[in-house]
Amino acid sequence: MSARRVIRRLAIVNRGEAAMRCIRAVKALRTEEQGELEVAALYTAIDRDAPFVRHADLAILLPAPNGEVAAYLDYENLIRCVREAGCDAVWPGWGFVAEHPAFVERLAAEGICFLGPSAAAMRALGDKIGSKILAEKAGVRVTQWSGGELEDEAHAARAAAKLDFPVVVKASAGGGGRGIRVVDQADALADAFRSARQEAEGAFGDGRLFVEKKVEGGRHVEVQVAADRHGCVLALGCRDCSVQRRHQKVLEEAPPPGLSEALLGELRGAAVRIAECVAYEGVGTVEFLVRDPDWFFLEMNPRLQVEHGITEEVSGVDLVQLQIRIARGESIADLSQRQLCCALEARVCAEDPDRGFLPAPGRIARFDPALGPCIRIDTGVATGSQVPAAFDSLIAKVITRGATREEARARLAAALADFDLVIEGGATNKGWLIEILDHPDVRAGGVDTGWLDRFSAARAPDEGMAAPALVAAAILSYQRARAAARLNFYSDTTNISRERVPPSQGQAIDLSYSGEPYRLQVYAIGSWRYRVHLEGQVVAATLREEGAHTARLQLDGHTFRILYDISDSGVRLEVESHVHVFSSQSAGQVRASAPAMVVAIHASPGDRVEAGQPLGLLEAMKMEVAFEAPVSGRVTEVRARNGE
Repeated sequence: MSARRVIRRLAIVNRGEAAMRCIRAVKALRTEEQGELEVAALYTAIDRDAPFVRHADLAILLPAPNGEVAAYLDYENLIRCVREAGCDAVWPGWGFVAEHPAFVERLAAEGICFLGPSAAAMRALGDKIGSKILAEKAGVRVTQWSGGELEDEAHAARAAAKLDFPVVVKASAGGGGRGIRVVDQADALADAFRSARQEAEGAFGDGRLFVEKKVEGGRHVEVQVAADRHGCVLALGCRDCSVQRRHQKVLEEAPPPGLSEALLGELRGAAVRIAECVAYEGVGTVEFLVRDPDWFFLEMNPRLQVEHGITEEVSGVDLVQLQIRIARGESIADLSQRQLCCALEARVCAEDPDRGFLPAPGRIARFDPALGPCIRIDTGVATGSQVPAAFDSLIAKVITRGATREEARARLAAALADFDLVIEGGATNKGWLIEILDHPDVRAGGVDTGWLDRFSAARAPDEGMAAPALVAAAILSYQRARAAARLNFYSDTTNISRERVPPSQGQAIDLSYSGEPYRLQVYAIGSWRYRVHLEGQVVAATLREEGAHTARLQLDGHTFRILYDISDSGVRLEVESHVHVFSSQSAGQVRASAPAMVVAIHASPGDRVEAGQPLGLLEAMKMEVAFEAPVSGRVTEVRARNGE
């Protein structure tokens, strides 16, 4: 039996929320053990002022000549920085090199400990084709599939026909929902095959694909496992991750609602067998597709998952600290767990639900999360932080627990509603998450993996707060125009400009909402008081700014709390958790929704285009999105080039 390994300084090869999670775990463990364990954060210039850089014991700047993401994948530079910082171990989190067996081998050659499984186990499990074969040998059920790699489109067609449609074409490498295409009919298979292969090669450098039968109405259920070097493998509970959009998880909860203890016991047993088959060491996640009473093995992720926090809340086990203890050679056979509560997690992201979930990064102008008992915020940002387009869109994970599922669900909805979050020029999915949590299907529990896509397709813009939002948007636009012109109204003695304009002189404000144009006339009638003319109606309103990007609107005897952001393209408002977007952009102007890489442009000056016609492709936050012509007309100028 090998001797216990001493770890004195741990390098984080990750960023943002993941890095902060490790820093908190290390500092808590250091206090508990009265030890000297330190943590070093590797960062790129874009994160120079990020919280994880400030809170680490030591911060090392990574050179990024080929881009921010590439810096975290450059083995030579990573190992050089780790060695120069005097680190004897590496914590990879759940991204970048977390599943790179070659990196693990390079670290071993340098005598540096990797907080995760061996390279051999990683190769066996990280390859979805290999892991399916491994599961079959272990007697664990898998979905019907091609039985191996697809050689070409013809092979894919034969395999899919044998399985019968609908089927799913999947990349063997990687994860995060990339390289996956659902195919409902045979005539769509060839395009899906080519598209999935291209994405897999670009994202993972591995274009191998397989096809499996699509299980309709299935739920995504995970088992958290932990294994030490002494042969002990434990299942630390199950969680439901079925609320997904485009194979990306949105809400997670533990334990899975509505599933019997007998079925969950089968899943835990199968997960343990999979881990034992590869002599697993560390913390990992085994994923299953469940259609009660049937279940099927999907894959095993040889790393910690983003959603591990809900398992921590219901089990009482700090999984990052557990990774450190396993790496030191400690036994986990006597690990104590609890199952005394329910927990839910929502992923708050910089994306725009009203524009097809386009990435929407930018500077965080206000970050004020709800705090209180049974509420946990895992994040790597603060007010003033930049949400860069180079990385994924996650801003924060809001986790709540309760004695019952309904208590945890209601607490999560309230915590999101009380979360003040404004991204300058960007957007978040916070209001959309609240909608989901309040939906009767989610309240009841047990939705399948296709539910969220069906909900999103049928979702109509919420008009409940449209009138107050329109008035507020007009007043805020008016205030900005007045500030830009430095106008001094007789009734407003706070402005020291020499220009004096009578209050009777209002200003026309043109706004577009849900595709409808509006012209409002706004007049200042006193400090914070306004008269707004809208479609033949005249309303009196008071709008008082309270702080950065916050205001209170009094209208028709009601008071509304408002979060807002004003940019050149318009106004984005959150009124009582309802998000409204008002555009002031020229009808014929096409602008990127956020900083992004130009992948392709399909139009040239002089071209005639129709409204809705694709004009090109952008890539931001690991997502490729098309931009379209807002109106029919002729292209007069193109100000962007491929690669910019």
